[in-house]
Amino acid sequence: GGRAAEDLVFGEPTTGAENDLKQATSLARRMVGEWGMSDAMGLVSYGVGETHPFLGRELATPREYGEATAAEFDRAVRQLVDQAYGRAYHLLTTFRPALDALATELLARETVDARQLDAVLVAHGAPVVRSSPNGVAVSGAA
Repeated sequence: GGRAAEDLVFGEPTTGAENDLKQATSLARRMVGEWGMSDAMGLVSYGVGETHPFLGRELATPREYGEATAAEFDRAVRQLVDQAYGRAYHLLTTFRPALDALATELLARETVDARQLDAVLVAHGAPVVRSSPNGVAVSGAA
């Protein structure tokens, strides 16, 4: 969402969304490589994303698949990230008045709590979505 917001508001990307891109790519890699959430790659775990508990980074172990599979894996990851970017850009464009109003609130107050955020979203016709404790998204104003 950070890169999409930069593109929408400023018309060009900056380095500000670097962490967003890293996290989105990491999540997409896990979705494809660990959880089998890619039609192209199927219900297979490719052992990606395994981290060393002390070093906190992926182990440098040889992969158990060939170059063609690696290329297909990369395409599947890219597709997920591109789809997420497209959805974020669409939502931000659709609810741009809420985005601008929230930016104004943040400039005035520096922080907003959930109640204030909900009020801005509702006032501008944007949906309020929260995750429930079981991870299911729920809609509606708080």
